[in-house]
Amino acid sequence: MRGFLARRSWPALAGLAAATIGAAVPAIQLGRNYAVNDHHLRTFETRYFDALFEIVPERTTIVSEAYSIDEILRYKLLGEQAAQGRDVRLASRNPDEVRARLAEGHTVFAFDIGREQLEPFGFAFEPVALPDLALPEYLRAVRPGSIVAIAARPGAAHGFTPRRPQA
Repeated sequence: MRGFLARRSWPALAGLAAATIGAAVPAIQLGRNYAVNDHHLRTFETRYFDALFEIVPERTTIVSEAYSIDEILRYKLLGEQAAQGRDVRLASRNPDEVRARLAEGHTVFAFDIGREQLEPFGFAFEPVALPDLALPEYLRAVRPGSIVAIAARPGAAHGFTPRRPQA
């Protein structure tokens, strides 16, 4: 009888071992990949689009760009109501639609793709500087263990001086 039970428990033990390994592998991968894919401190897009909506005037049209950017803009407009009572619209890259918005008194903003597609039709765009966090605030928001590289012309930032390696 003892041999009979021992022979019958091997398949059960093998199944238990397979199930344990089958659950352990994804758990290990989850743990290893979580840190790499943790984007909760990746705030560039949030800061960028917050700054954009801070500067857009009362009547603004933003030209369609790429799917991801257009969806962020829609989220800001519909989900967060970032226009705050201003008339901010999205427009296709159709030159006639953009001309119609200009005729309505809108200021038109475009990213790279929109700008490149509209310039051959006589549209001219100027770069816009957006406000951002001061460096100390930005550094507090950076994920621990990140490497931050800062580049500037000599004298551009008080307190930053070039260091030359000792020969």
